[in-house]
Amino acid sequence: MLRGVLTEVKILDISDRMVKSQTKSLRKLAQQTNISYTTAHKAVKQELNLYPYKVTVVLELKPADHETYSLLRVIPWC
Repeated sequence: MLRGVLTEVKILDISDRMVKSQTKSLRKLAQQTNISYTTAHKAVKQELNLYPYKVTVVLELKPADHETYSLLRVIPWC
């Protein structure tokens, strides 16, 4: 089998692997499915419409925090 050929079976295999491990790197995915990195990248983005993103943790501000931040804005830093 050619490494660069994307068949429906390969796309389903890639889809199953991405569902099982959503943080899987494309390099590892390509290695496990025996396709090139570029083909894995195209399959994930074009065929499956998945895009990389980084989760950012944001802390919730409490009422006491609002008071602290409003005081910091008033104090001159000279």
